[in-house]
Amino acid sequence: MQNSPLFSIYKSFAGGNIEMDGRQFAKMMKDVGLVDKKKFTATDVDLIFAKAKDKSQRKVTFHQFEKALQLVAAKKDYDVDGIIAIIEAAGGPKF
Repeated sequence: MQNSPLFSIYKSFAGGNIEMDGRQFAKMMKDVGLVDKKKFTATDVDLIFAKAKDKSQRKVTFHQFEKALQLVAAKKDYDVDGIIAIIEAAGGPKF
């Protein structure tokens, strides 16, 4: 899965690194339009990130990021493929 479009977008939001921190994850969720004011807030993003990462770590790996996307999908009542399609359609970070 490391050569997928999703992995390329993950790396672009992670600043070219193989791990992503909470700020980068939150930026991705906002930039791709998943964060709203009612069903999926910035607080939800932070809570999902915290659930996906290891307790002693500050960043997530790509595998943990995929786990986080499953939690995002559940929160928004989407399927995971729908969340991935939204992220891939948006492309990389918005500056």
